[in-house]
Amino acid sequence: MKDGREIRLRVEPGADPIEVRNFLYGTGLGIICHQRSIFPLHGSCLSLGGRAVIFSGHSGAGKSTLAAALTQRGHAMLSDDVCALEPTTEGWSVRPAFPRVKLLPQSLEILPDLKQSGVHAALQGKYHFRFENVSAFSRKTTPLAAIYFLERAKAGEPTALLRKTGMEALRLVQQQVFRRRAGELLGRRAALFAASGAIVSNVPVYVLRRAFDLRRLQETIDRLEEAHEAVPAQNGFIPV
Repeated sequence: MKDGREIRLRVEPGADPIEVRNFLYGTGLGIICHQRSIFPLHGSCLSLGGRAVIFSGHSGAGKSTLAAALTQRGHAMLSDDVCALEPTTEGWSVRPAFPRVKLLPQSLEILPDLKQSGVHAALQGKYHFRFENVSAFSRKTTPLAAIYFLERAKAGEPTALLRKTGMEALRLVQQQVFRRRAGELLGRRAALFAASGAIVSNVPVYVLRRAFDLRRLQETIDRLEEAHEAVPAQNGFIPV
């Protein structure tokens, strides 16, 4: 990869072209962001009420499932896996990425519309979907309203939304810099730390702790829509 403008690959004979492409969509995009001084946050992003909301957290936290479920309610997705953040005069914005999403097989049971989408393959235990409905994917750079870090609640514990500030918020953002080690090897350690501080100073950061129970996904969606005043005119629902 060179100057954030060119990617050269040596593809071994017999390599799965889908895996090659997904490498470009993930690691390739992340390193380009580092080379262009764009901040890449690991997460899934969509537009709620015309402003971007990012779901971040460790692998398997349910980021993509929650974002994809919100597209079933009429909200548009901006990116999955890599969220490209840039500063603006009014705060931070998120650039749109590729119309695809990675989901665990069990998520399909509550997202019937995606069953009709282009399923590319099951890689590393997740299916890769292409958004056939272009209205479910935004192509607009969108101002960032909030970042939610997803955590698992204990058995019987209610859904909780906790605001994080200062060093706690900074630590959460730093932990989820996409391909952080690659960025540091490119000499961006100080820049990433400074950008993380600027993000948490301008964008509300929350921990969203909820049960990892797909049957309760609608409860989380309702709470997010109310928080961002983004309840659809005609309420849809996520079947369970």
